Amino acid sequence: MDRIDRRLTRPAVLLLASALLATLGACGDGGRGAGQTAGRLRTPQEALRAAAPDQDTAFRYTLSDADSTGAGAREPAAGRGYAEFSPRADGDRLVVQTRFLKVDKDLWTRITASRKITGFDVPSTWLRIDPAKVTRTDLLAEFAGDPTGATALLAHTGEVVGEGAAYRGTVDLVALADPAVVPAETVAALGPAAAAVPFVAEVDDQNRLSRLELKVPAAGRARAYSRVATYSGYGAPDVPAAPAAAADAPGPVYDLLNE
Repeated sequence: MDRIDRRLTRPAVLLLASALLATLGACGDGGRGAGQTAGRLRTPQEALRAAAPDQDTAFRYTLSDADSTGAGAREPAAGRGYAEFSPRADGDRLVVQTRFLKVDKDLWTRITASRKITGFDVPSTWLRIDPAKVTRTDLLAEFAGDPTGATALLAHTGEVVGEGAAYRGTVDLVALADPAVVPAETVAALGPAAAAVPFVAEVDDQNRLSRLELKVPAAGRARAYSRVATYSGYGAPDVPAAPAAAADAPGPVYDLLNE
């Protein structure tokens, strides 16, 4: 029987929560690309960390991993943010897309499915969310930072090698301990290899992060996969406008967000 499962709430709980609340003590846009820190040349690791978007950066992003695809945009100075997420599973033809939109302190969601889902009679239009009714997580706070987890991930890199606009190195997933980046069960299954998982990254012509790929090895019964994030639209992320009209979200939406 078709049903909505907890993966559908991941934009609000996993995709956004841990990574969004993490911040990086990196330089702002005006200081990036200078090539020096405190009178000395930056190491590749320092340069890459400085290239990552911080909590004040406006940008667009895409994100994909073993079981989901997503995209979004954030504009902190204007109090605006957008995120969309679609889980995927082998052999599952049901496609469910969840969207979230934040404008100041107002929130909306839109849930669309490729076919009718038994027991989930919710309109596929934009629905206004009352944040006070979401008890599992603080949705407003989750729009406060980088939804891709780049800042937290790059804070736990080992040796990093830079060649022009390209970087490569390893990430310590044990120290990172962020299930929104890699699930805890995958980290455990990797064993000692979890302390040095390879990644590659690229920056644009202004030394801003443009692509970050984490290459997660096979672990237990799980196949190897890549977690890929892309970054663009710095300073002009094009966050969608607030819906002209939206009904209040019905009870099943809150049940889903709080389960």
